[in-house]
Formats: sequence, structure tokens, C-alpha cells
Amino acid sequence: MMQAFSEEINNKNVSSGNGRKTCTGLNEQVPGFSSNPYGILFNRRQERVYSSYLELNLEDVEPCISGPKRPHDRVPLKEMKADWHSCLDNKVGFKGFAVPKESQDKVAKFSFHGQPAEFKHGSVVIAAITSCTNTSNPSVMLGAALVAKKACELGLQVKPWIKTSLAPGSGVVTKYLLQSGLQKYLNQQGFNIVGYGCTTCIGNSGDLDESVGSAISENGTVKCSLARRHTALCWASFV
Repeated sequence: MMQAFSEEINNKNVSSGNGRKTCTGLNEQVPGFSSNPYGILFNRRQERVYSSYLELNLEDVEPCISGPKRPHDRVPLKEMKADWHSCLDNKVGFKGFAVPKESQDKVAKFSFHGQPAEFKHGSVVIAAITSCTNTSNPSVMLGAALVAKKACELGLQVKPWIKTSLAPGSGVVTKYLLQSGLQKYLNQQGFNIVGYGCTTCIGNSGDLDESVGSAISENGTVKCSLARRHTALCWASFV
């Protein structure tokens, strides 16, 4: 049987498109078999057999973030507060900062361009809608824009010392955000488009404002993590 298939393939026309070779005419000449766009034959009647099967219950899917140090340390969003406080207590490591109890309420005050500002453990200093595969997903991007719209309507505003940015995964995103009238709300919250390449996720956020950087360095270090759906966050941690 396989010899017959080989002869069929050898006798059929082979066309080239976009650098790929495909076989044509096989569907009609080999009964019960089909070929996909790449010219690979498969038996329509044969049951697929896989080495393993996975089952996913969509009801079990929940929002999550990662960190506080490594992008693959998953933290359910509902457990974020408890996880953060445990990280402050834990010994220094991937999930720990070893901050003494008496220092965990420490507040660092500074002046941001003449405006009084302050940090404490866990304060956000970078918030970015980053250039990932998901940020070309209209449901995610429009969802983020609608959150910005609701924040504007409620009179909420991102703190001016938080470095914000928007780097969509595609220029198409810019078009539908503009045409939907939602980009202006992102702009109002500080999420202006900065480009279409990898940004905050890989450390390309650029420098923090000098006053912010000085306040952090004078009081401790900054620990970063990513909320991998569509937002990158950076937490300030003082020691």
C-alpha cells in the first residue's frame, strides 16, 4: 500500500508557492486519503492515536500574574496580596526578600517635579501594556482600553510618577483603538503608544524618572515581575 502511495506522489504534479512544495491531484487519485496544503497525506477513515491526552476545564481558568522575580512563578490574582506579604517575610530567594517586620511599613517620601510623592513596599513604579502575542488579540486590547475608559469616567488617574507605556504587537491594534475612539482614554491614563517592539518585558522600559530612581536607590532596590496577560508591573521593594 505504501509503495502505491509513493508511486502516486511521484506521478503527481508538484507545485511551489511561497517556498513550499505541495502535491496536487492526490485527493481524486487515492480514494479515502486527503492531503493538506503542505502536501501531507492522511487517512480520513483512520482514527487518530496520540501518546497522551489533555483535558482542560475552562471553568478552572483564572487570572494570574507572575513573580515577584521570575516570569514562570505563577500567582493567582486572588492570592496576590497574601503572596506578596509572604515574599516580604521569606528568606532571600526567588520568592523572598527577607524584609524585617519592623521595616515592612517603611515609606519613602520624595519630590516628583515639585509634587509630593511616596513609595512603600509593593508600590508600582512601571506599568506597561507590552508587545506580546496577546497584545494583538482584540479582546484583550479592547478590554484594557475599556478599563482605561471606565477609570477616566470614575475620575481615577494613574499616579504621575508611574512610568506607563503602550507597545502593541501590531500596527493594526493602533488602527482599531483609534477607530473605536478608545485610544484617547489610554492616552489620558498615560498609556501612549511608544512603539511596536519588545519593551518592558525584556527590560527595554528605559530609565525611570531621576527622582523616582533616586528615591528607590536611596531606600533599597526595585524588584520586577510580569502580569503576563497584557500588563507588565514593577514593584518597589526597600531593604
